[in-house]
Order: sequence, then structure tokens, then C-alpha cells
Amino acid sequence: GSMFTLKAAAFSAADQAYFKQAATVLPAGTAAQKPPAPKITPKDVRDLPFCATMKGVKLNPKLKDMFDELRVTTSDRIRIHGKKKEDSGKVDGKVVYHNGKLALFPPLERSGAVTSKLAPTEDVRRHFAVLETGDALVVQELKLGENTPHAWSITQSGGNTELKVIQEGQTTVTVTAPTAQVTGAGFAATARWIGNEVDLSVTFDEPKK
Repeated sequence: GSMFTLKAAAFSAADQAYFKQAATVLPAGTAAQKPPAPKITPKDVRDLPFCATMKGVKLNPKLKDMFDELRVTTSDRIRIHGKKKEDSGKVDGKVVYHNGKLALFPPLERSGAVTSKLAPTEDVRRHFAVLETGDALVVQELKLGENTPHAWSITQSGGNTELKVIQEGQTTVTVTAPTAQVTGAGFAATARWIGNEVDLSVTFDEPKK
């Protein structure tokens, strides 16, 4: 529990090179500023099958007979969209309902807005905020109004990563997990019955310079 000050020369050449690269001279009393998160590109986005009745489970798209109905497209935004074609799906032979897609992106500090063109209804379509922690998911359900943008943000503090969704200045959903375990962040959408539609958009604020 003690703190020591050592000369850089006491460390390996590789460590010394790292010190020089990472060193930043700041005025007394100021804190180092984190570099802005880079702009999201299509290659940064991963999509996985997602089931509302198994929402903490990270599903493997390569499993036999895994459902694959909705679509994830990425341009200047992420869009989860499509129409339900089957009443149910299967995961390891088990019949499951409320199936859809999860779109994940790097869990760096950033912000944006999430909007559903169609209002969520418990037995029609549902939406979720998600943090990926290795082989598991930390999930909270969203209550989005029809065509009503909700602000979202990812922050890192005290060893935790938080994904928040905000409406009219009030935080409505917070998803939290240890930063060391978080491997992705994103949003999911599901639909229940044949013919039910989903159209969820996730936009990103321009990185602050």
C-alpha cells in the first residue's frame, strides 16, 4: 500500500520507451485529457442474434438453426430493421420468442441518440441497451417513444463503464459493468409475432477535438 518514486533508468528499455511516449507535461492542478473516441465505421460494428427472453446470454450466430431475421446496416448510423418472418426460433434446440439483433461497437467514451420509428409494445417489439462482458451481456430494457430521439452516452469512471440513455435531461436507463470486462457496447431490438416490424437507429455525435 506504499507509494515509491523510482528513476526511469531502473526499468527496461521497452518500459523507458513507453514512458517517453506516454509522458504529458501538464500545468499543476490539471488532469490529462482522454483522446476523443474515433468515428464509428462499418467495420467497427458487430451484429449478433439477440433474444429478449434470454437477454443476458450472448448468442452464437454459428449455432445450428440459429434465427436470423432482422438486419443490421451501418453507414453514418447503425440501423436494426426488418419484419418478423417466423413465430419463433431455436437456440440449442430450445424454442425461443422475441428474437432480433444486437449491434455492438467499441465501448469508448462517446455519445449520440437512439430512435425507434415504431413505438415499443411488450408483446410486439422491444429495445435494449447492452454492455458486452466477454461471453455474457449486461442488459436493460428501453422504453422509447415513437420517433422520439433519446440521448445516450458511454462514460468510464472509477473502474466502471456506464451506458446511459437520457430523455429530457433525465437518465432513464443505466447499464454498468467493470471496464476491464467490457468488450462492447450497443443496442438490441426484437419482435414477437410474424409481420411485426422493427426500425431502430443509433446515431453518433461528432468526436470532440
